[in-house]
Amino acid sequence: MRTTSPALCVALLLAALSGLVNPAAGQGGLSGAVQGFTSAWSQADVEALSLTFAPKLRLDLPERQFNVLSRKQAVAAIEAFLNGRVTSQAQVLRQSETGGDPQSGFAEIRWSSSADGTANETTYIIFVAIVEADGAWQIEEIRVLR
Repeated sequence: MRTTSPALCVALLLAALSGLVNPAAGQGGLSGAVQGFTSAWSQADVEALSLTFAPKLRLDLPERQFNVLSRKQAVAAIEAFLNGRVTSQAQVLRQSETGGDPQSGFAEIRWSSSADGTANETTYIIFVAIVEADGAWQIEEIRVLR
């Protein structure tokens, strides 16, 4: 029987995460970055989200508007917002590369969720601004609107 070494497991995990952190390397480009964001957001996986954040992030949440936050501050704010929410649907409505140097793009996502244990669903529109830096797509702005 063959066993897998811990070093190989770590290497495989890092390779899998590089597709989320650097979707261009995984040939997903902007589309891969948007899908990675949408998946991580719908699963309230703030740690995975933080891997895609630019060093500074503009964040606008319902009833909480921030200027520019560090990754750590953004993680705390998003974690507090998502805490206790259950996603029922997350759908990318549109996405587009807007060009420029550095390359940039945006996405519009419809996200429906409810408070854990309730049936009252709320639908939000999430706008995400993304820029390519060092060969990776990084999120530089998130706006969550009701």
